[in-house]
Amino acid sequence: MSFADIFSLKRQNADESRIQPVLANDMDYTLPLDNRPTTSRGAPPRRKSLSASKRKSMNKGDKAIEFDKIAKSYLQCEKRLIEALRKSSTMSIDEKLDLIVKKRDECSQSQSDIVGGRRKTRRNKKRKSRRKSRKRKRKRKTKRRR
Repeated sequence: MSFADIFSLKRQNADESRIQPVLANDMDYTLPLDNRPTTSRGAPPRRKSLSASKRKSMNKGDKAIEFDKIAKSYLQCEKRLIEALRKSSTMSIDEKLDLIVKKRDECSQSQSDIVGGRRKTRRNKKRKSRRKSRKRKRKRKTKRRR
């Protein structure tokens, strides 16, 4: 090996060392988030931080607690309103009756909007009454036998 060959080898090594850090910056050193092999098919690994669905469910829980608090205070407010109406001497009984009927109708209307109208259909009620009447007939028959 001549002096020129050794010098050129050193120069190549020096060039590689200069190039190496540039490549190192571009390389992705992130570790896989779970121990599955990287060649596995299927969904990408889940992030270990809180996923969006967990964050939403936490918010739902907080909102549910808030809903309960507001619902309790709303019920107390309605009770106070009824008590105030009963005790009120400035309003006539007709005005009190009109107001309470109006409030009740508003409440039932908003409830039916949320729930979706009547819950039980007329057909189901008929069926239920038919069953009851059959039951009564059976009871009568057994009583008569005794």
